[in-house]
Amino acid sequence: MNKRYAYLDGIRGVAAIFILLRHTVGYWGFEVYRSYLAVDLFFILSGFVIAESYAGRLARRDITIGQFVKLRLIRVYPVYLASLCIAMPAFILSSPGADLLGVNDFISVGVLSLLFLPSLPSMAGSLYPVNGPYWSLFFELIVNFLYAVGRPLLKPKVLGILLTAAGAGLFLAASEVGNLDSGFRWGGISVITGFLRAAFGILMGVYISRKLESGRFPQSPILAMLMIFLMFFVPALGAVDFLVDVLSVFLVFPACLILCATTKADRLSRWLVLLGLASYPIYVFHKPIGELVYFLAPNTIVLNQPYFGVLLVIVLVLSSIVLEKKIDGPIRKVLVRKVIGKAS
Repeated sequence: MNKRYAYLDGIRGVAAIFILLRHTVGYWGFEVYRSYLAVDLFFILSGFVIAESYAGRLARRDITIGQFVKLRLIRVYPVYLASLCIAMPAFILSSPGADLLGVNDFISVGVLSLLFLPSLPSMAGSLYPVNGPYWSLFFELIVNFLYAVGRPLLKPKVLGILLTAAGAGLFLAASEVGNLDSGFRWGGISVITGFLRAAFGILMGVYISRKLESGRFPQSPILAMLMIFLMFFVPALGAVDFLVDVLSVFLVFPACLILCATTKADRLSRWLVLLGLASYPIYVFHKPIGELVYFLAPNTIVLNQPYFGVLLVIVLVLSSIVLEKKIDGPIRKVLVRKVIGKAS
């Protein structure tokens, strides 16, 4: 992807911070009810970026499907592995569910996590008990692979049919669950919902990427940010919760992506790119680090809400930027050069 979409980087960073808020309520004293929708926003952004970065190269056969899969693993695994080194001790020390697992289960969970695979259903209710947010990465990689394999068949009509089918399935799943806060636990409806959230979001991102090539669209990143904040802060509404969620994912978030993707670079672009750079480490590190620190000093954190939450955000953003620029980025370049050759 030659073009840098700075405002999309900014949205990705904001989405990561909202997920952080969701999993560190003890630091804040309040909860942003629909912050779980940030994951769906991630999926849509991911689909757009994948299409922009790889669709042409796969079509020209500059890279093979195997190389594409390796590139995606190289992108996510080094930081994932680093976060796992913190998540395992955090889980052992601070998770109530850890008491229910025996030594053999711990070993199995650890090995499966190293392989990027979910735990066995008999071990825990969560797909990834060690660090819950991993579930979305798992489904994203599956859909990425399916996209690479099926891309030659994704003509406009086929893409439209698949997007409609995934949307219909997601609507039914949301109406059954009551909202879209599902996909991270074992169970038929949860696993199906998790896959559909990833499939619909990524297909929507691919669809938007294609549409942006064929027309001119309005630019309004401020409006996009306001719309995203508005949807996250909509409170619980009972029976119509699922309708608010699907409205966000089907219409509001795609519109926000379009409003930002067509925006030209400006004075904020550099900072937005840095925020986007930090988004992935924030996503995988925030929960284990938050749990570890809270385990060590719960009373101090609660008595100093939300200041400890603000401090956590600042530390995670800054350390994530350093991690990406000084460690993960160089490691990925070496891995790409050794494993893929000149493809990157």
